[in-house]
Amino acid sequence: MTPDQITRRSILRGAGAGIGAAAVAGLLAACGSDGTRPPLAAVTDASAAPRKGGRLRAAFAGSAAESTSVLQATGSAIDYVRARLIWDTLGEIENSRPAWRLAESVEPSADATRWTVRVRDGVTFSDGRKLTAEDVLFSLRTLAANPTTQSGLLSALDPAASTAPDPRTAVLALKSPDGFFDLALAQSMFVFPAGTADFEHAVGSGPFVPKSWSRARAAC
Repeated sequence: MTPDQITRRSILRGAGAGIGAAAVAGLLAACGSDGTRPPLAAVTDASAAPRKGGRLRAAFAGSAAESTSVLQATGSAIDYVRARLIWDTLGEIENSRPAWRLAESVEPSADATRWTVRVRDGVTFSDGRKLTAEDVLFSLRTLAANPTTQSGLLSALDPAASTAPDPRTAVLALKSPDGFFDLALAQSMFVFPAGTADFEHAVGSGPFVPKSWSRARAAC
């Protein structure tokens, strides 16, 4: 795997996220807290004083998947935006480099056949459970073993040989050397608790917990 391959995959897989970002920039302000369209001045006046409360409405290109499964969270722009509110990731790509989130650090062995992920301390899931290396390992194994957009990026991972020697350390064994595996780990690798069986309602460590969801419901 080369940086160019990662970049191309990132562009293709990240297209939905890009659409979502553009939609947010152009359409978040298109609805008022009561669902009505505000005057243009209210949308464009950056000096207006902020107000607390109200309802945030957003519109996105495309449509949602037929489920809320974390395994389908990158299927469209709206699914990806919703997923990022519920589940956090190991990291993300910023300026063509990994920016770690749930991972504190990611380091290769001398021959790049093993990558050590140091899990950030003090992170908890929405149900109070503490994030551990076992959760990271379980999430990566699950994403790699199922038909997800992440599975191709994790094709070099040897799930059976990978271990979690302590609560904050995951050692990822690869089938062959890959000096750029950190770039793969920084692309939408959502983390959920070890042992999760219901992926439609997988617990996350993001800032929000879903209360309800309606298939194909339009906003504004």
